[in-house]
Amino acid sequence: MSASATRQAAGEPGAASFRFLLSHRRRSQGYREALAGQGSDAANAPSLTMLWIPPGRFWMGSPAEEAERRDSEGPRHLVQLQGFFISQTPITQAQWRAVAELDEQGLWRHELKPNPSFFHPDHWQGQNGEIKARLGHLLAGETTTDDRPVECVSWHEALEFCHRLGRLTGRGYTLPSEAQWEYACLAGTAKPYAFGESINAGLANYRSSSTPRSDFSGEYVQQTTPVKMFPANAWGLHDSHANVWEWCFDHWHHNYVGAPDDCRPWLEKDDRELLRERIMRGGSWNSEAVECRAACRSSSAPHVTDWTIGFRVVCLPYLSPSVATRQTGSFFESDRISPGIPIHELKLSKATRQSFIAADVKTVDDLMGFSYEDLLGVPGIGVRGADEVIEALEALGITLPQQRTSERF
Repeated sequence: MSASATRQAAGEPGAASFRFLLSHRRRSQGYREALAGQGSDAANAPSLTMLWIPPGRFWMGSPAEEAERRDSEGPRHLVQLQGFFISQTPITQAQWRAVAELDEQGLWRHELKPNPSFFHPDHWQGQNGEIKARLGHLLAGETTTDDRPVECVSWHEALEFCHRLGRLTGRGYTLPSEAQWEYACLAGTAKPYAFGESINAGLANYRSSSTPRSDFSGEYVQQTTPVKMFPANAWGLHDSHANVWEWCFDHWHHNYVGAPDDCRPWLEKDDRELLRERIMRGGSWNSEAVECRAACRSSSAPHVTDWTIGFRVVCLPYLSPSVATRQTGSFFESDRISPGIPIHELKLSKATRQSFIAADVKTVDDLMGFSYEDLLGVPGIGVRGADEVIEALEALGITLPQQRTSERF
């Protein structure tokens, strides 16, 4: 396949092109793509921003001396992670609606309501404009709730969303593992919060006081708020603390005894697999600060919906959409690719391998942050070398983005 074909993911229907965001100091790296099906107006469709989370390792769980820690947050253990993409924010109501309205055969034949959220005018406002609920109103500056996180979606519905998103884009979307979520939330820090030892009403939407406000003014507003209203962490993620609890792929376990030491979700493979409680992380608008700590864990039955529960997604560039949403204990395993394989094991010319070594590109995982244009920028690669790399990666089921652009999120 020619390099120009990398504009679309190979072998998947409805694949869409996307722009890759070049990495700069103090900038994040990732891509955006329009959530528009065939025949839809891509220019006016909501977009999804995915940020690259670099490979690394961290101590998962809370230390014994952390204030108000819970037994479920230990024992603390070292986890090694591969790189992955994660959505910059929880999935918004507009993003949910765009994907829910796709005419797709579902993973479990789940119907996805276009507007499931409680904090949406359909649910709090009557035909004549009268308020139907004590909670729920537009905040100052809001004209719609499109930019608020979607809530009142079950774990099954969240995974159905990932399935449809994968079919639309041709990429492997799923829910984050618990390890991926905590790693991305902390963004290289070792504190209870991405922002340090504590949070306040200027950093997150949580139960910061007992007095709700009718507008957003740094006080507790007693409902969800639009995403990106609060500062991002060091890796560019917004709303990882509070606003909505976020579903993870893992089953609930009472502590980390026996937990994986890598990025795989921790699953119990048995006849109750789809019924077991699933992990939730991050806290919500209705949570105390202690529940919003990066290490705090909660869970719920996968069929439960609640006005405090939403989700964000991850994209695993080395897996196909069908593998990414597969409900088995070997969730992250693929027969076709191990992202950590050394560059010298790819079918590349000696000159191309030497150029990568000089550029400190040692494994396939190191290439997950590259676009085709980035390959052309590696000294000594050139067009022939870049096409050689594209063909070698496509033989492993990996398709790199064609274009990239520099811009701040």
